[in-house]
Amino acid sequence: MFRGYDDNFISLASIANPQLAKNKGKFGYYWPKNGTDDGLFTVHTGSDINLLSMIDRFNGQESLKLWSSDECNRLNESTSGQIQPQPLENKHSIKIFQPAFCRSLSFEFLRTEKTKDGFNARKYLLSKKTFLNAIDYPPNFCYGSKLPRKSSKAQFSFLELFSPVRRRKATLSFPSGVMDMSKCLFGAPVIFSLPHFLHAHHSYLHVLSGLSPNETAHSFWIDIEPLTGITVDMAFRTQINIHINVPDGLSQYKNAPEIVFPIFWQEIGIHWPQHLKKSFTLLLYTPIIASIAFVTIALVLLTSFCVLAYRYQHKLSNFTRQISFDFITAFTWKNLRKKFSKNEFSPNEELNGNTIVIGSFKQYEVTCI
Repeated sequence: MFRGYDDNFISLASIANPQLAKNKGKFGYYWPKNGTDDGLFTVHTGSDINLLSMIDRFNGQESLKLWSSDECNRLNESTSGQIQPQPLENKHSIKIFQPAFCRSLSFEFLRTEKTKDGFNARKYLLSKKTFLNAIDYPPNFCYGSKLPRKSSKAQFSFLELFSPVRRRKATLSFPSGVMDMSKCLFGAPVIFSLPHFLHAHHSYLHVLSGLSPNETAHSFWIDIEPLTGITVDMAFRTQINIHINVPDGLSQYKNAPEIVFPIFWQEIGIHWPQHLKKSFTLLLYTPIIASIAFVTIALVLLTSFCVLAYRYQHKLSNFTRQISFDFITAFTWKNLRKKFSKNEFSPNEELNGNTIVIGSFKQYEVTCI
């Protein structure tokens, strides 16, 4: 699958299609992709935070040249899938350009959840419109099949097999649930779908026994950490199928059905090494911890200031009150001494030892300022 095997037929194929020369005479579903990149992405780096990681060009081109409309060839509303621009909370759908599909894929928000590695994330599910045909979803007309409806014996030649698909006229129209990738793969009759034809037309399920589509096991989704916009988990699940179209003139295959035959399906995910997981967790929670610490310190300082201010005010108030009482006491005893010296006691005043009793006290108000 990844290393490929030598095939003389593939070696000769480069004569008809020079792009096949990079296969170096080998055949393999993922040869020679293993250990290589998907291409050169030119993306926005954040001068405008709303465009962070948005694709500007792919392999030097601002748009694709594969599909039949400008809308399907557009790249500038998609990311490479590694980081999403902020804010993410208000986005109910995102677009990710996937070179394996030669197109941008739309994902729709499903729910907020915690990943297996403990990160809070927003889960986005591949839109069910992705594999609909043009009848069920007209905007997908530009992704229509380029495979011929039927090949005649005269057409079934080496050069025709590897010629550009645009030379072929009458093309197939597949029921919803699959996508013809021949335009992207040198005209090879490769069909993409979700595993076990999930969400596909029921006719695909009758081709073979053992097909059992399951939303949990076969869906295509991506988890994005909302604070950073980084993809923290994903399940890239696709099924590789081959369209079997029996050409006229091969009588031994005249009873063979024309079908989309599943070859295998794959799942690509994300595994976080322990040290990287710790680093990312620290990156996520350091600002939060720092904010809590800052608020805590600020509250402690404010409380301390209030306590000190209260104590100072209380001490100052006691000092003022003491001065006021001392002044009143001194003033009162001075007046009493004058009365003693002049014998000016009123009838309701009595002298009892060293204590003066004022019998007519009704109310005295002392105001301390």
